[in-house]
Amino acid sequence: MAALDIDRRSLTDLVNRAEDLDRVLCRRYQTEALAQEFHERFLVARHALRTREWS
Repeated sequence: MAALDIDRRSLTDLVNRAEDLDRVLCRRYQTEALAQEFHERFLVARHALRTREWS
């Protein structure tokens, strides 16, 4: 989870890698709280990236 909190130079790279992990976690561990938390944080990061790209 800490990886999503770190201020990185490449949010794009982080979100792309997180998307792959999110897909696997959602499929395999859909009822696990940590997988759900990761998914929520991934969505926030993806939204931040898209918002930043449109600015």
